[in-house]
Amino acid sequence: MSCDNSSSRMALIRRECDGDESLQNAVESLLAEATEAVDFLESPALEDPTRGLKAEDDVEAGEGPGDQVGPYLLHEQVGEGGCGRVYRAEQLEPVRRVVALKILKLGMDTRSVIRRFEVERQALAVMDHPHIARVLDAGASSDGRPYFVMDFVEGISITKYCNTGELSLRARVGIMLKVCRAVEHAHQKGIIHRDLKPSNILIVEGDNDPVPKVIDFGVAKAIDSMGSDMSLTVHDTVVGTPVYMSPEQAFGDKVDIDTRSDVYSLGVLLYELLTGYTPLHRERMRKAGIDEVRQALRNIEPYRPSLRLRHSRVEDRERIETERSSSMGKLEAEIRGDLDWIVMKSLERDRSRRYGGASELAADLERYIQRLPVLASPPRTIDRIAKFVSRHRTAVAASVALVLMLIGGVIISARQALRATLAEQDARQAQRETSVAYESALRDREEALRSESTARLHEYVADINVGYHAVVDGHMAKAMRLLERQLESDPDGELRGFEWRYLASRCLGAPHRTLARQSSPVHSLAFSDDGGLLAVGTRESVQVWDLGSEEPQLSVAGPASSVAFLEGSHEFVVANRSGVVVHDVENGNVRRELIGQVGGGAVSLSPSRRLLATSGGGGVTI
Repeated sequence: MSCDNSSSRMALIRRECDGDESLQNAVESLLAEATEAVDFLESPALEDPTRGLKAEDDVEAGEGPGDQVGPYLLHEQVGEGGCGRVYRAEQLEPVRRVVALKILKLGMDTRSVIRRFEVERQALAVMDHPHIARVLDAGASSDGRPYFVMDFVEGISITKYCNTGELSLRARVGIMLKVCRAVEHAHQKGIIHRDLKPSNILIVEGDNDPVPKVIDFGVAKAIDSMGSDMSLTVHDTVVGTPVYMSPEQAFGDKVDIDTRSDVYSLGVLLYELLTGYTPLHRERMRKAGIDEVRQALRNIEPYRPSLRLRHSRVEDRERIETERSSSMGKLEAEIRGDLDWIVMKSLERDRSRRYGGASELAADLERYIQRLPVLASPPRTIDRIAKFVSRHRTAVAASVALVLMLIGGVIISARQALRATLAEQDARQAQRETSVAYESALRDREEALRSESTARLHEYVADINVGYHAVVDGHMAKAMRLLERQLESDPDGELRGFEWRYLASRCLGAPHRTLARQSSPVHSLAFSDDGGLLAVGTRESVQVWDLGSEEPQLSVAGPASSVAFLEGSHEFVVANRSGVVVHDVENGNVRRELIGQVGGGAVSLSPSRRLLATSGGGGVTI
């Protein structure tokens, strides 16, 4: 709700408060704080301390490793938030110990940011629980920036711990129970965390027992036990991590956020520990804008955990089974039922249908571990009937006669139940058919891969066979082309073995290239101008070879005592005892016969390619 100016806003406040001065003062105070927070958000998050300074001026860089803040010696930085940094530090006095020190960033000491920092410190200070990092000390640096000191928690995220340790589902639920107890303690102290996610729940090894630690209350909301709402979420501004936040938190309703928001986040975390997935697609939520996040939380109904496992990606299944030390079928069976209903009750979009707080969720998880009926389970008809009969035996006996009179109604009900059963059977059959189709598609894919591998092997064998004969016949270039084709199609060498390496060594080690062997002696050879063609004259024919492919381009029948290419290499001359003939290089057709020329000897062209000299008949003719 917004107003265009302050006068209309004040008029609206007076009208709605209806003379209640305390309520009016509280509303005006909240509006003033919201305006201050908006001004802060519209300015740069961190004012550049170098603005206006020259290059040679010194700039205060703030504290860092090796510096001392109060009685604490800073070591490496281990975390950083919007307004503060966290260091691993060593307390020097009165006792020496390793702690975590969080200090406000340089340049962030505005009133609203300091207040947010104070909210986190106060939130941690009021809590005393073995699974929540404790506040040990607080103070201010030499330049007046506040800091506080906590237990140093050197652990790994809850999801990474469970996955690398390959914990069973029941062990994971046991760890989540401890986390819920810690969050329950925070709720009892009037603190809503609002950013529960794996990276904010670290696991440290205890005495043969994992100890979870809830950390980072940087966006926590303090209520009831610490007075009015002390969070600094302004209108249409959202804090938290989208994939783990509740629908009401995504809509930025800061006044109406309560402990059930943390219950939703715990439900998301439990869902991830059970299935390996988050209820809503992690990457899409990470990349989405706030409007898309709100739409997803409002409209998308997540799969039940057991159903999500059933439809998990094929490439993820082996990882999920390994990390949970069980098969997919057993995991699905163990989750189906109680764990399904516990998770889905935590993830209800309507928060009135969720658990009322972390304590109720913890109680149901404890019932599951003790193998007792959980509250989230839908009540079964047979259990209701058995309990009713045991409590009202006399009334039930007296009602038998009335039941007999209602046989007609029972028959109708039975028919309806039969229809429902048939519909359920149809649904199960459709589900089985879907599973069969899915498995068939997997088999078809595997068969296609096998067929492709077989075809590839056949191609390799054929190329090696042809390449071998090419080497034997002296066609080294042809053999090299076949070997190079196999190298390109099989870069990893899955098929290429000794035979490929042997042929390659034969080709690479050959000192010369041999064209196809001639059936009669070669009398004359001539290269074209560009060296790409070679004319070979024998007493039976003239062949023009393409030296690139080492294949004959054309053949002209008839003896040749001498051959030569004319200018441009488009024609070649053949001389024999019958005379001198000029042929076309492309097709071998006779272009012309040189009248008066006597062949039978040598043929030679002048450097200008304009004069042709032939020998024969005891003389030389030009």
